[in-house]
Amino acid sequence: MYSESKNNTPLQKQREKANQIYEGIKAKEENTESQVKNKAEEGYESAKQYAGDIYEQVSETADQFIEEAKKKAGDAHHALEEQAVTLVKQVKQKPLISLLIASGIGFVLSSLLRK
Repeated sequence: MYSESKNNTPLQKQREKANQIYEGIKAKEENTESQVKNKAEEGYESAKQYAGDIYEQVSETADQFIEEAKKKAGDAHHALEEQAVTLVKQVKQKPLISLLIASGIGFVLSSLLRK
């Protein structure tokens, strides 16, 4: 009969082997967990960088559109001012014709709006 105090008993050898297998699995698990965590962090940083790049591109494009819209609005304002000056000159040159045209337009609009 074998005594359990001996180091070379079959039961002790099985325990040691099981313990070695357990430690190996535990080490692999920790390594895998670490790898997954590192990949997740890399993915997060990559996504963060990509989002920042997209934000910069959108911001630049929006700024360009805003500047272009301001320029076009200024051009339109200038054109309207020119048209207003031209209209005032024509009214001053031909006041009677201008009055008749304005009266005719007023009559037509009032006729259309009544119906």
